[in-house]
Amino acid sequence: MVTRKGYQESAIKTARASGIYLKKFQLPDDMNLNGKTRNILISIHVLTIENLQRNFIPDKKWLSKNAQLSAQFYAPTNEIFLVDDDGNFIESLWELENSLPRGEHSATALKYSFLMQGKVFLQTPYSQAFPLDRIDYQYDVLDTVEELSLSANDVLQGLLYDMDGQESFLFFLDNSFLKAAAPSDASL
Repeated sequence: MVTRKGYQESAIKTARASGIYLKKFQLPDDMNLNGKTRNILISIHVLTIENLQRNFIPDKKWLSKNAQLSAQFYAPTNEIFLVDDDGNFIESLWELENSLPRGEHSATALKYSFLMQGKVFLQTPYSQAFPLDRIDYQYDVLDTVEELSLSANDVLQGLLYDMDGQESFLFFLDNSFLKAAAPSDASL
């Protein structure tokens, strides 16, 4: 049961004896938020790869025997695979490109080569696999920082106190109920 005014002592004794939880609701104000975190600043630092150019360098011995190679890739990078000579999956091109070095800040015209160890083939959904010597890359890195500031006034809609003095918080975000949790809850 929840009230805004509190309970008489006899109601508290009856509720405890019956296993009923009693809570008192209060709107947040300066007095009951004293000493609590009032503002949260979340900063997200993202280094994204832009203007990616890739050059597949086939195995030289294989290329000398297959000089008429024509390969077109009409597939997303998560559907283009690196496989071993038995056709076993090593990783997708998307995974490989996600591991390109980015550094700590924006940069342009970076160059990097992935040298293939052993026999590695490029496999696409619509073309014959061919052995790779390496994949050369040139790319830019874009440094973006996004910040999100949350004020207790924006998300904290109320405080619930049980009759033993333990408090919980009612959070709302975008007009929808988010969570009611005790301060000791590790997920907050």
